[in-house]
Amino acid sequence: MDSDTTPQTQQCNAVFVGRQPIIDRQGHTFAYELLFRNSQHNSHIDGGCDNDSSQLIHNCLNVMGYKAITGGKRGFVNFTTNLLLDEDYTVLPANSVVIELLETVQPTPDVIEACKKLKAAGYTLALDDFIYKPEFEPLIELADIIKIDFLLTDELQRRPLVRLLKQRGKIMLAEKVETQKDFDAAMIEGFDYFQGYYFSKPEIIEGQQAQSSMLGYLQILSEINDENVEFDQINQIIQRDPALCYKLLKYLNSISFGIQEEIKNINQATTLLGLVQLRKWVSLLCTSMITLSKPTALTTSALSRARFCELFIDSKNDPQQNYEYFLCGLFSAIDAMLNMPMHQALDKLTIPESVYDALISRTGALFDTLNLATAFETADYQQIQELSQKLSLDTEQAQALFRDAIQWTDDFLDIPM
Repeated sequence: MDSDTTPQTQQCNAVFVGRQPIIDRQGHTFAYELLFRNSQHNSHIDGGCDNDSSQLIHNCLNVMGYKAITGGKRGFVNFTTNLLLDEDYTVLPANSVVIELLETVQPTPDVIEACKKLKAAGYTLALDDFIYKPEFEPLIELADIIKIDFLLTDELQRRPLVRLLKQRGKIMLAEKVETQKDFDAAMIEGFDYFQGYYFSKPEIIEGQQAQSSMLGYLQILSEINDENVEFDQINQIIQRDPALCYKLLKYLNSISFGIQEEIKNINQATTLLGLVQLRKWVSLLCTSMITLSKPTALTTSALSRARFCELFIDSKNDPQQNYEYFLCGLFSAIDAMLNMPMHQALDKLTIPESVYDALISRTGALFDTLNLATAFETADYQQIQELSQKLSLDTEQAQALFRDAIQWTDDFLDIPM
């Protein structure tokens, strides 16, 4: 596990992945450990292991490409208990990734069962910073690779442990190998693989949240909002973008979303949610990813407006227009997201005509509802009263809807990615 936590400032549109080579006994690179980084400097701000690993997976899949980072070799990715139980590994290629359980992961029944499931799916399992404890026997049985930290152990501790574990068929990896003396000792003690500053500090690879990624998500938004799109087409659209697939399943299985049944794949999500709800959530996620390099306030406004408009039309018992009202709020800031006039931004999308008309003509009940949301944002009480009356909505009820929309947005943005 990498533990360098010197603070640095993250560049706006750039993303970074550190990779440290793992070599074999012949000196050839066997794999890379992949590490979350915030900058070109060989360090990162510790944002919490869950968030770091989630962001690392996103960067590898969506921004840079997993094969491009690993050069076709295996990648070791740190996993916490939460990420393991959430089965976040399923978006990574089983034949070229090693799931490395951090030393903080405890061998609870849930963890043991999750590891069995992981192994059955064809993934390789490694234990990080391993120090033997009897209660870890179930994890030892399941592990393929065991990593021992040379900075935390001495030869008297390592020799008998390495011998016993190799007799049990385990692959032994020496990490934090800092000197020639460490390397010589690791070779003599029978380690199979080696990792540490003696060979190389982590190399920082930089990628950009590129314009092409943004255009890709705009393309997805257009495709899923085509009135003629069918279930199978939406499945294919989502599955061709691993990062979108990963985020969608993560959100749908979050506590905040509230679905009781675990959703394991996109086909299941499609069946459970239905076409309209699936369109809604894919639109929401694509918009969130388009605004990654924008101020957080822009994302918050778009999401809260979408939710407010949706709650308003729900209060009128008009489910037929639910999705249109939601999209109107969501795309109300698309001009700022894309840095272009509203009509040009909307021309890049396939959206319902009613939404287009409301955002361009700025008239009608749909726009009035959006305008009410923005009045709450600016605390324009006179406008709030006038629009609430125009929409046949009690002012207190309107305030309650806006509070609910803000809370929903906060919950959505708090889900770790």
